[in-house]
Amino acid sequence: MATTSKRTKLGNYITKVDNMDIRQLYSMTKASNGKPQVSSHDIRVCKGRNLVKGGFKTKEQAIEFIKSSK
Repeated sequence: MATTSKRTKLGNYITKVDNMDIRQLYSMTKASNGKPQVSSHDIRVCKGRNLVKGGFKTKEQAIEFIKSSK
């Protein structure tokens, strides 16, 4: 079996703050016209392949979490 990639498991890479990555995961649904649409997104803080915390709405909230957890 193939290994799942970081993009599939954790989301698209946005930026790096200190030693943690900020990633964004999209949830897609099909619209009435049959084309895929973004239904929601989730900003996540990751370290390597491990999820530290998710559920942020903006990149700034994730950066603030990283700075406060030092």
